[in-house]
Amino acid sequence: MPEKKELCVIDHAEHDGPSAFGREMFLKSLSDQGINVKSINYWTETDEECCILIGKTQDRRVQQLLAWNNVKYEVEPEGVLYQWCSNGNGRVLVAAGTDDNGLMYALLELAERIQYDGLAAFGKLENCVEYPENKIRSVSRFVMSQRDDEWFYSEEFWEFYFARLAKYRFNRFVLILGFDTPYMSPPYPFFVDVPGYAHVRAKNLDEGSKQKNLSQLRRIGQLCKNHGFEYTLATWQQQPWTTNQKVMVEGLTQDEQVLAEYCAAGLRELLTECPEIEVLQLRVNHESGIGTEQTADEFWKKLIVAVSEGGTRVKLDLRAKGLTDAMIQFALEQGLQLAVPTKYWCEHVALPYHLTRMREEELQQLDNYNHSRRYSYSDLIRKPHFYDVIYRLWNYGSNTIFLWGDPDFCRRFSYSLNYGQSVGFEITAPLSLKGGQASFEDEPWPLFDDKTLVHYKWEDERYWAYYLFFGRLTYSSKTMAEVWKREFKAHFAEAADFMEAAYRAAGKILPLIATYHMPVHPSLSYWPEVCTGAALFQEHNFNPDYHITFQDSEPSDSGLFYGISEYVQDVLDRKVGCKYTPTQVKNWLSAFAKDVRSSIEAAEMMSDISLNSEFQATKVDMLMQADLAEYHTHKIMAAMELSFYLKTTNPAHLQKAYNHASVSLQCWKVLSERGSAYHDNLQFGVTGVGRSTNWKARLPELEKDVAKLKTMVAETRPDTFGNDCDVPISDQTNVPDRLMSFDSDVPEYWKAGQDLKVTVRVGELCKFQGNLKMHYRHMNQLEGSFLLVEMSIHDGAYEGVISGEYITHEWDLMVYFSAVDFDHNVIIYPGVYHPKYLAPYHVVQVVQ
Repeated sequence: MPEKKELCVIDHAEHDGPSAFGREMFLKSLSDQGINVKSINYWTETDEECCILIGKTQDRRVQQLLAWNNVKYEVEPEGVLYQWCSNGNGRVLVAAGTDDNGLMYALLELAERIQYDGLAAFGKLENCVEYPENKIRSVSRFVMSQRDDEWFYSEEFWEFYFARLAKYRFNRFVLILGFDTPYMSPPYPFFVDVPGYAHVRAKNLDEGSKQKNLSQLRRIGQLCKNHGFEYTLATWQQQPWTTNQKVMVEGLTQDEQVLAEYCAAGLRELLTECPEIEVLQLRVNHESGIGTEQTADEFWKKLIVAVSEGGTRVKLDLRAKGLTDAMIQFALEQGLQLAVPTKYWCEHVALPYHLTRMREEELQQLDNYNHSRRYSYSDLIRKPHFYDVIYRLWNYGSNTIFLWGDPDFCRRFSYSLNYGQSVGFEITAPLSLKGGQASFEDEPWPLFDDKTLVHYKWEDERYWAYYLFFGRLTYSSKTMAEVWKREFKAHFAEAADFMEAAYRAAGKILPLIATYHMPVHPSLSYWPEVCTGAALFQEHNFNPDYHITFQDSEPSDSGLFYGISEYVQDVLDRKVGCKYTPTQVKNWLSAFAKDVRSSIEAAEMMSDISLNSEFQATKVDMLMQADLAEYHTHKIMAAMELSFYLKTTNPAHLQKAYNHASVSLQCWKVLSERGSAYHDNLQFGVTGVGRSTNWKARLPELEKDVAKLKTMVAETRPDTFGNDCDVPISDQTNVPDRLMSFDSDVPEYWKAGQDLKVTVRVGELCKFQGNLKMHYRHMNQLEGSFLLVEMSIHDGAYEGVISGEYITHEWDLMVYFSAVDFDHNVIIYPGVYHPKYLAPYHVVQVVQ
């Protein structure tokens, strides 16, 4: 590399659109580093040791240089190519994209490298070709009320926000209106005059404000185009569906036929007046304010027709919950490009795989699409299907305020998006629903009351790691670690590696909690960041919507995880099944908490890190997540011991329940004290206590539990304590070393109608009670539980057969294995956290 600070640039990037934005950031990075740009037209015009050619692979000059150097590449959308080429006199770096977005990504990555390393960045750059693993990589934001005006109308915010999303390679943006809020429900009178409906208007909204709304809606769309995003508008309520919403639109009738005509006309007008909208997303279940599946089809058909009248310009998303087959067929008949977004995993961020079993409430109402298609992929990935499937991760259900970022999670998540030939995913922005619905009368409030922790202008700035990992690792799960290590270094200097480790460990806590424990299903009632998960005694529950105890709560995936009461009963019956036990979950959480604390302690040893306000704010979040994990470790044990006591009346279990409950109370007190840095009333969503107040407000629930247990212990004869019931309780985790001793021959593809024989070999140190079990099921969640094969031993290996009669071309297969060893440890293979396999089960793609 030359020592002089000059770079020879052959610039064939576009001067508008995404590649123009990438070019601007690339040139700015050179300018910021004091590097002079020497512009030339052709790569034969220089004998410099290094120059760079930027352009798309469709550019003839790019093609010539690559061909001259025998460089092969695929012309796929959004591809990124870096290639060192000879020009006869020296080297030329080709930084190219297969399209506008690909070139933008290539230039933004170069800009990052230059900001970090200056001209030395080029010497470190190796040949590379990348293509996206997921066609759609989407982020959504909610507009809940006028409290969102600060960012909604801010050009500065959108420039910052979209620059970040583009840098991390997202390519779709979804603006959600009318989610359980009367604000913009329906949206049409807030933006346009609907012909024939002059009497319908948004209350207290003058013509100037309506025009301002429309102009801003269009401006967001224009900025989306400039940054390479498909602009999606989502309208989720056509009228308020709950009585706690103050209606903000006057002149609308409750007659569903008239409402349908108005909404169709309004949608038609909005799409006409805002041509920047490329995708229209509809929520079609009863929470849209429109009837039930038995009465709503005709309503939605009118809106589908309104979308189709825009020709091929507008694509249509119909959300899965409440979606009928008739609606799907009707939309396809209109010639629309249809996608069905479906919740990835209930309404929380659980572990990064598709849950193995639907909740009992859904399985008992399979004839009702509001239940059978409520969570996960249901029966929507039957082959063939003529709509796209998009998996929507309901982040705000659990990851709302705490910082989050775990590359292992995101790699596994990206892998799981392949199932059902989906085209990608949608995640929600952190802090979604902040401030709550428009029915609240309060003013906007800051996330932190402790001003010393504010190190940003826009609160969204603090969630850079969340966007980085989800964006880059779903574009390519093979993304090199240096991409995020640069950012950690920029934020935390010499403490970067320790803070990355803290992020990784903390990032595993909330997903595990959301997987093993779900006292109530809606995210508006269960918020694992702030909720205790229910009381040990139902009458003590802080949230009156909780008609259950902690121990009786079911997991969100009851296929792989035990509920606490369920586990206790099986232990007493001496029939522990093949599901992860509460003690395994407890040990995982304990290990994650320990890793968080040790990483933060190591980071604090670095010089001057205490002066870094971002570190101090991050430290609060990381330690609160560790506190939360430790709370759950002791709450699990308290609930389990109480369950044993209630079923056996053995007071030894009662004493242990009291001891663990006391410690869990102390953990929550520490959590609450740290949480005082946050605003005192964390109002997210709708009215009620599910997503509001703070951690301290929930202390009385725990104190009442402890006080009752203390009384129960005092009322028990002292001479009966210390006599444990003879129950075999596992206290081990599924250690990777044990799992690595397994080897199976489950195929990636199999032919329909043929028997599938599976062989599993297991290391000699793994001895089981009985034989290894093979679990299998179609990728059709309506079938409920997996089927079971008791495998037999032949020539030192376990063998089992899935009948060809079960294997049909309509459904791919899921397969996993389980056993219980002689120490009562449950072993599941591949299992969660497997170091090699990215899902806890194998998926066999069935071909004809």
